[in-house]
Amino acid sequence: MKFISAICVLGLLGGATSSGALAQESADFTLPGGVELDIYGYLKLDAIHDRDYDLGTTFWGLGSIGKPDGPRRIDDSRVQGYESRLGVRLYAPVDFGDLKMVIEGDLYGDDPGQPRLRHGYVEMGGLTVGKTFTNFMAIETLPSTWDFQGPAGTTFVFAPQLRYEYVSAQGYGASVAIEQDVSDANAMAYTAGLSRQFDRGFAKIAAISRDYETDGLGSADGWGVMAAAVVDVWPGGTLNGGVVNGEGVSAYMNYGGRDLDMMGKPIGTTGWSLGVLQQVAEHMNVGIQYGHRHIRDYEGAQADETKRLETLHFSFFYDPVERLTLGGEYMLGERKDFSGQTYRADRVQLGVKWAF
Repeated sequence: MKFISAICVLGLLGGATSSGALAQESADFTLPGGVELDIYGYLKLDAIHDRDYDLGTTFWGLGSIGKPDGPRRIDDSRVQGYESRLGVRLYAPVDFGDLKMVIEGDLYGDDPGQPRLRHGYVEMGGLTVGKTFTNFMAIETLPSTWDFQGPAGTTFVFAPQLRYEYVSAQGYGASVAIEQDVSDANAMAYTAGLSRQFDRGFAKIAAISRDYETDGLGSADGWGVMAAAVVDVWPGGTLNGGVVNGEGVSAYMNYGGRDLDMMGKPIGTTGWSLGVLQQVAEHMNVGIQYGHRHIRDYEGAQADETKRLETLHFSFFYDPVERLTLGGEYMLGERKDFSGQTYRADRVQLGVKWAF
């Protein structure tokens, strides 16, 4: 919504002009008045080879393989650094409490290589104003993959929002947010979540309600629920998983999709993911991640539209020195359309990442 965008801008301006001091152990700079500033991010270079289809800069192209306007059926290789990112965190005390401001961007803009704002928000006393991850997801539980897209069956979007979150000393959290809808900038999405941080992991459940305008079909409602968790289950081993269900929430899910049918009714979808990350040696980890997405039958579904998506990531990570990570990944993906036709693609990706 326009008023949320305006609030985000005012919040950023307010954060940028606030003064004071808030001690941060890792602060890169201490400014006049005790304001502390951290500069962070990483440089990442990826070498990618597609054997079946030219899937593009991420595995996202899997969602349209086999369509007339989908990825070309051709072997393709590329070297890119679009995931590299730069961020700034500012900490300062103000009259109403401790203030934190974050601005972060990468190179996944409207066209690959163009700057994109990932985060731009102000946080104080449990209140967050600005653009960041939707409350209808759990970034803490998402798996580590070299592919920027990650597994099917998960939610992942950024949204301008006004959010309040309370976390108790025992690690119990509750959050509510009014967000700008990701499909209609003039509409709102309402989200709520409950979370639990514990010694061996993190868990969250969340819900979303959408009410947005459609082209020529009036307004439409959408809803969704999700649950996700990550747990250290044995020495060196971490298990993560999640499930999503709803109607009219495809725009919030990995690999996207249609929210409404030809009559303007929300399309039902279900997704789930499961994976494990295991330390096999000092500074060395391997991971396996599976993702599944199912789209329910709907009015006007075309034969070549997606009925089911599956992804499988085999990942390798090696940290030879502090801040440097080397590794690679083999990805398999399958798309089934409403005619019953199945299409498959695979990708090999090697990467190097230096964090600062």
